[in-house]
Amino acid sequence: MINDKEFYSPKNYRSKIKTPFELLASSLRALDANTNGSVALIGLLNRMGEPLYGYQAPTGYPDTAQDWVNTGALLERMNFAVALSSNRIPQTNVNLRQFSAGGKTQILDRAIENILHGEISQSTRATLLRQMDKPLPKVTLTEGDTMIDGDDDSDQMQMQNQRRRRGNNRRARLREPSGDPEVFKVVGLILGSPEFQRQ
Repeated sequence: MINDKEFYSPKNYRSKIKTPFELLASSLRALDANTNGSVALIGLLNRMGEPLYGYQAPTGYPDTAQDWVNTGALLERMNFAVALSSNRIPQTNVNLRQFSAGGKTQILDRAIENILHGEISQSTRATLLRQMDKPLPKVTLTEGDTMIDGDDDSDQMQMQNQRRRRGNNRRARLREPSGDPEVFKVVGLILGSPEFQRQ
């Protein structure tokens, strides 16, 4: 297989889309995040469509782009990127000081070099520059988002209903943003870019 010419074909290079779990893990690694896998972090993973241990078939979650890429899924991926880069996820922290010196263009170039190793198309870079002047989406998370969707008879729904009956309605809220807004905006946009979304 390794000797096949298609293995080295430029059109196949980084052509697969990361699953939500791969996106979460690679984002945490790229930003050297300190986390303990909080309820809110798992809730954001659920919202991206890949609840931990939530796939019923023994074959595991699908591994093709059409299963993970649609308008709603891309919005949730961007919401996760913004929440992570702005330190809004409880018990998960990132330090973005290494990106903070200079103006917007310098911050962008430094983040592209560190996160994407400089591998970005000119059109994506131009889009990122345009987006830097626009507001980021607001991300909210409640306890219901941490659950796996299912029928009323599912184990997860029963657990949720039992907690409500006991009066345990804690919410897994996101924190207020912290850090330099210009820096976490750039980093969030890069984590949401097509280049970072690919394996």
